[in-house]
Amino acid sequence: MVNPDGTVTYTPDADFFGADSFSYTASDGVASVAGSVTVTVTDVNDPPTAPGVLALEAAPGDVPPPVAIDDPEGDVVTVTVVDGTLPPGLTLNADGTWSGEATEQGTFVFAVEICDDAGACTGSVLSISIALLPATGVSAAFLARLGLIFVLFGWAVLRFINPIAPATTRR
Repeated sequence: MVNPDGTVTYTPDADFFGADSFSYTASDGVASVAGSVTVTVTDVNDPPTAPGVLALEAAPGDVPPPVAIDDPEGDVVTVTVVDGTLPPGLTLNADGTWSGEATEQGTFVFAVEICDDAGACTGSVLSISIALLPATGVSAAFLARLGLIFVLFGWAVLRFINPIAPATTRR
């Protein structure tokens, strides 16, 4: 774009870097001169991307899924909690994964800063809901046997109520 003062403003396409050129013709109304300009656009480090607000749910013993982080250049990223409270028993690791086991239920909201190793950073607010389930202390095998007992007991009760029910119907 040629400005009123004769200077030229060059605006590359979004995310473009590398060499570009354009041609021009300058004229004073009597004579004209053609020329060309080559411009080198340097790469800019884009910050990592993360969800604006992330809602996670977990139960005791579950490890929540990692925070979804993407860096356009593939740089190594680091996640740091900057505000709020994490669920007791859980730790958000620098790579966005979790460790530990939640010990309290509730909804926990906290802010994180995510930086790539080239220094570009972005922020995100995360929310995680923990629902603690009571421990039953009952095994699946016991519950299966109990179900079979109820089925057999139900059949016996029906036979007791109607002991002469025919096995087949006669006409």
